[in-house]
This record gives sequence, C-alpha cells and structure tokens, in this order.
Amino acid sequence: MSEQDCLFCKIINGNAAADVVYQDHRCVVIRDINPQAPTHVLVIPREHIESLDDASQKDETLLGHLLRICARVANEHGLSDSGGRGGPISVSPSRSCARRPRDDLAPRLTTTF
Repeated sequence: MSEQDCLFCKIINGNAAADVVYQDHRCVVIRDINPQAPTHVLVIPREHIESLDDASQKDETLLGHLLRICARVANEHGLSDSGGRGGPISVSPSRSCARRPRDDLAPRLTTTF
C-alpha cells in the first residue's frame, strides 16, 4: 500500500481526523475510534513502514522508541505496572490499513490500558 492510500499516513499528515494524545518527531499517539478498553490508543510511527516483514535493522531504534512511548502514555494516564490484560499495557502490532492477513502486520502499535 502506498503512503497516499495509508490511513495512518493521512492522520500523520493532517489529512484525516484523529484525537491526538501525544506526538513527537518520531510518532503520533491517537485514541482508537473503536476502543476495546477504557484507554485504547494507537502508537503510529511517522515513517511509513509497510509491514514488520519490511522493517530492517535500521528500524530497531524506532520500534524501541514506540514501545517506550507506550509506557510513557500509560504513565501519563495514571496506569501502573499492575492489572489489566498482560499488565497495564497490552501491545500488539495492528493490521495494516488494507486489513491484510494477520501474518502481514504493519508496525503500528495498538496499546490497550
């Protein structure tokens, strides 16, 4: 999928509406429009990466940054290290904009608190 067709890229570029919770030079965190928990956010890298299969060693720092932002947003929402599904943060790569099969996941993190 091209960056022009990617919903996440449209959100990052300001061409699609979203409830932004946090942003920095590497990612944007938005509230999920169909939350599965009281606090459910998506952590989206500003750099378009088609799938985790396409992520390379150069992307390791970015992917680590996304996980750190998950923890930061959880802390900012008053969540601690106890409770919830899999702890306070349940992190899983979400499907790509095209809703591809589960084995072709885009490196957008769905974070449920």
